[in-house]
Amino acid sequence: MRMMKLFGPAILMIALFLIQESDLRADSTIELERNSLGALSKLYRENGIAVDLCERAVGMLVFPEVHNLGAGLALQTASGVLFVKLQPADYFNLTGFSLGAELGIQKYGCVVFFMDEDALEWFYKSSGFRLGLSGSVVIADELLGSLAHPSRRIQTFVFDQTGMMLSLGIQLMKITKYYPSK
Repeated sequence: MRMMKLFGPAILMIALFLIQESDLRADSTIELERNSLGALSKLYRENGIAVDLCERAVGMLVFPEVHNLGAGLALQTASGVLFVKLQPADYFNLTGFSLGAELGIQKYGCVVFFMDEDALEWFYKSSGFRLGLSGSVVIADELLGSLAHPSRRIQTFVFDQTGMMLSLGIQLMKITKYYPSK
């Protein structure tokens, strides 16, 4: 009975999240591309380093809205576009969860820059899983991004964050290719 009190809210949250997950996906390729280009534009206005990376990158995976919800167990989902040489190439879903001290709700944008062909090829060949430790405290409207470093083959920027999230736990993330409606 005590376990149900502890895990009841997490189970309810998972059920609600899975029901709403389909609503978080863009309705069409046109809508997803438009949202992704809008997110890139916002990132460029707020961070000059991102503009430089875009000019040098072979590819960019843009998730215009990543939704993260947590209470003991945090779940996240997003749909995004992979641009290769500034043209839409493929579409991806991000699904993840972390377990630990997780509490809050947030939304943010994320762009992954692939700086050379090998990095992009590695992304396509990988299984899409990432397992690791996560730790962060995010309070509404903070702009965060990786520090650009010339030797990094993959650069990630997180931006346009809203909401509040405390996160310290083990994280599993899966990025899979999908085919939205035309």
